[in-house]
Amino acid sequence: MVREKITCIVIAVLSSCLLAGCFFRLPTSEFKIDKIKGDIECEFRIGNNAQFSKNKVMTDTVFDKEEFIELFNLRESYNPNYLKYHLDECSLKIDSREKPGEFEKIDRSEINIKILYDGMEKDKYSSVSVFEYNSRLYFFVLCMGSRSKEDEIGYYYMELPEDMQEYWRPILEKVREDDRAAKEKDYGSFTVERTYTHDKKYYAECTVQNSGMVLIAISTKSNIRVSTFRPCRASDFWGISWEYDNYNLWIQSSDVGYICYSFNGTEWELNKEAVKPDYLIGRH
Repeated sequence: MVREKITCIVIAVLSSCLLAGCFFRLPTSEFKIDKIKGDIECEFRIGNNAQFSKNKVMTDTVFDKEEFIELFNLRESYNPNYLKYHLDECSLKIDSREKPGEFEKIDRSEINIKILYDGMEKDKYSSVSVFEYNSRLYFFVLCMGSRSKEDEIGYYYMELPEDMQEYWRPILEKVREDDRAAKEKDYGSFTVERTYTHDKKYYAECTVQNSGMVLIAISTKSNIRVSTFRPCRASDFWGISWEYDNYNLWIQSSDVGYICYSFNGTEWELNKEAVKPDYLIGRH
């Protein structure tokens, strides 16, 4: 009888701690890196969902293996199952309802660092993503969705310590510069990044859908979407470019060449009669 009471008390205490999030901070040692032997092969990716992108940044940027281990292990130490009960410990909250476009802004800043090294199993790798917001570096740690309390809804981030900020910021900026240079060389006047009209009134951006098609979305500067269209497959897509003095948006595709969408006063529609200006230089 006494033993049963003690067992019940222990279970009750454990359950209370679990519900309070007390045990959610147990270290995830199975995911951490103890050391890296031999040479590493490094890959960088940039932009929305960078860790899933196939497009690598062509760069000669290098970094110390020990610095990567420290960065990777720190990110792995943040457990969302614990943090969702301790939101006050997060460094940054972004609520897209209060600041439209802010989440998209930080999401586009993602740089994913992926390394393969000697001794790893085939097709295995370690990677970590870092985000930039107001010139500071962060890890994304948690999304509190619509089922959360109203004042808790949003995206949460943990800021990198100052020594990591100082070490990684110049490295990641070099990666961004190399990525911009490579895209300018490959795409000419065209780009796969967000791009604004001559008067900054509208901007266009492109994403790849699960269907394999490219979705072009045009929004106002206050982030109100006004038009969308799917001009081509992602495998054929070579970028977008605005004309310099109007709202004509050109898409370059490897299968059909140049396509123009013109503003009709309310949205953008295909304009088969448009003639591409000579100043817009295409890829290759």
